[in-house]
Amino acid sequence: LPDSSIFHPNNNNNNINNNNNNNNIFSPNKSVKTAVANRRRERGNSDISFTDLTYETNSMIAASLDEHIVVPWLPDSFMLDTPADCKLLIQIEEQCMNTKDSNISGLWIYKPSSCNRGRGIKVIKGLDALNTLCYGVKTDDPDTTIPPATGIIQRYIENPLLIPGPSNVMNETTLNDNSPPNGHKFDIRCYLLIARNDPTYLAYYYPGYCRLTTVPYNSDENCLDDATIHLTNASIQKQGEKYQEMKEFQIQNTNAIADILEKYTATKHNADYIRNGRLDHDIKLCLVDVLKAGIPILSRKRGYFDLLGCDFMITNNNELKLLEINSNPAMSLDNSTLAELLPSVIEHTIDIVIAAQGPDLPPTALKDPTASDNRSEVLNNLPGKFQLLYNENTKYEYS
Repeated sequence: LPDSSIFHPNNNNNNINNNNNNNNIFSPNKSVKTAVANRRRERGNSDISFTDLTYETNSMIAASLDEHIVVPWLPDSFMLDTPADCKLLIQIEEQCMNTKDSNISGLWIYKPSSCNRGRGIKVIKGLDALNTLCYGVKTDDPDTTIPPATGIIQRYIENPLLIPGPSNVMNETTLNDNSPPNGHKFDIRCYLLIARNDPTYLAYYYPGYCRLTTVPYNSDENCLDDATIHLTNASIQKQGEKYQEMKEFQIQNTNAIADILEKYTATKHNADYIRNGRLDHDIKLCLVDVLKAGIPILSRKRGYFDLLGCDFMITNNNELKLLEINSNPAMSLDNSTLAELLPSVIEHTIDIVIAAQGPDLPPTALKDPTASDNRSEVLNNLPGKFQLLYNENTKYEYS
């Protein structure tokens, strides 16, 4: 195939992040968020709200500020190279300080442009820190002058679903709630395969695995600089003192996480959300929105395809949050879960991409399980755990 990526190499606006990792492709700019919001409104999703100022909870204070679009699965997000976003970010923080509402997060997470492996990511707090990011610090001394930051900043998710640590599991300690003391943050890495985008888009979903921190969660101000508490990607966790002894704990499949939640927490609704299909359903709805929002701004060319790593977080009340979309997801086999999962993901990706490339197959061929040609056979009987998400030719999309 002449090219392996559908994303234009000169596109530097590539971060949509609350957590970590590689070369992210979608920026939460106004056009993308508007497109996604329109898609959600078409579905009749009442969670979308358009007001002068709407916090992520959709119920906070409205003020005479610039339009701010809230997408339920996307934390409040701002591009630091956009003056209007910087202005709005500062105004929102001032509103938060004035309300002193405990339901509004006082933490933000910043990620610089064009970085990976968690480099440069910071959890920050306070108006002074935000002003420094947005506008820099000007002094007469070049050595002390701080230029404005580039990249994105998002509201930090302060109510993540936490997983009881190994000590609880080993001692078979049942905890009383779904925010266990010494609980560990985790996110979910799954995959979006865009098997082609010319003449039409064809995309698939693959459920993935969970990545945990090796250090218990702590949002105290004196712990904000500890990346091993806040970021789950392996390159950060490998820097921790306990990584080697917790390597198998750090990466687990979703069923194992649901089992831990069910056995060692008093509330079962989080385990049910993961296990009964609702998690996969919400992820697939979100990925359709992301894909359709990105189609108008991405290049189309025969031979283009990409396997994207999609990272999500679950809050303690079962809200799904999109962290980032990665155009270069890690494929290292660092533990037994990855060694079992990733080789088949790569092998089946190749099978599907080869079958998907070329002229559109007639809709009848895609619906006929007895079709004899190799392309139809692969696409009618998808290998592994791949699931059809979007077919522009047949106008199918998961819903």
